[in-house]
Amino acid sequence: MSPQVKIVHGHSLPELENQVSSALGGGLDVTIDASLLGGWSNITLLTYSQGRTFVLKLPATKGPFASHPYAQEYRVMDFLSRDGLCPKPVKIGRLNDEDRTPFMVSEYVEGVVRSSLAEVTGSDLHNLRVALSRLSARRPPGVKSYKKPSDYLSSIANTVKQSTMGAASPSPNLGRLLESFEAVVERVGDLADSSYIWSGKTMHGDLQRSNVIIQPNRIVLIDLGSCCIGEPLLDLAYFFSQDEGPILSIRREVLSSGDELPIIEGLRPLAVISAVGWSLQFLQRLEADLFDGTALAPDAGTRVSRYVEDKMQYLASLR
Repeated sequence: MSPQVKIVHGHSLPELENQVSSALGGGLDVTIDASLLGGWSNITLLTYSQGRTFVLKLPATKGPFASHPYAQEYRVMDFLSRDGLCPKPVKIGRLNDEDRTPFMVSEYVEGVVRSSLAEVTGSDLHNLRVALSRLSARRPPGVKSYKKPSDYLSSIANTVKQSTMGAASPSPNLGRLLESFEAVVERVGDLADSSYIWSGKTMHGDLQRSNVIIQPNRIVLIDLGSCCIGEPLLDLAYFFSQDEGPILSIRREVLSSGDELPIIEGLRPLAVISAVGWSLQFLQRLEADLFDGTALAPDAGTRVSRYVEDKMQYLASLR
């Protein structure tokens, strides 16, 4: 059973319903389901209005919010939804509260999210590759462009570093993980541009299992806030490497040709570094008490720390 919420950014659900209804305008009344849809980066809730179902997304962190975190994602979704690659966004706005809490509403799409990579079928993988190929041929407006692997790697490292600026000293455990991460980034970065294939095409940027909605004959992609220009095969390396637990083998059903297998395998270190980078930012925010708390599991810190340890062991084994 999904966790139930009562308070979101200081608002009871009836208060939140009134706030969102007012922000949407047009006399729309919304009803919000108390069950969280999942994920720790955002608070996502099913929302109903006039017989239609939507997804309401709000930040998992506390305010203030100088910029709107969903502005670029809205533009990307608006562009890609025309081709059926993702749900159609409906509205971005802010709540009328002290922090001007940002939100985004998008259409809800029916489908299945596999509970593990082992449950992903060959047909799922084929349809996923079709969707990623279609995505790679599009050029969403305003997305970041990484011209070479080292640019992508530097962006991850800089984001982690910036999240520590102005913060209190990390705990000994987190400090140790940050030092290990810096060493891995330096080692991988020395060979990045000569080691990795880089086509300069559009990629999802966060292709974890939970962001792949499986329908009978196609895949719908969600959470496109990290969509960028880079290397689409990196998405597949991430898909097979990001989950908790052991790193799994690339399955041939997702390949366009056998030649892609060593390329995707070669991109794994970059994919795992990306996953670890997000996790380290999460731990820093957790220690700084920056989360609203609504979407967090009680054991979130322990699980993410263990996850980072496991992935760092994998990266260390590649020497």
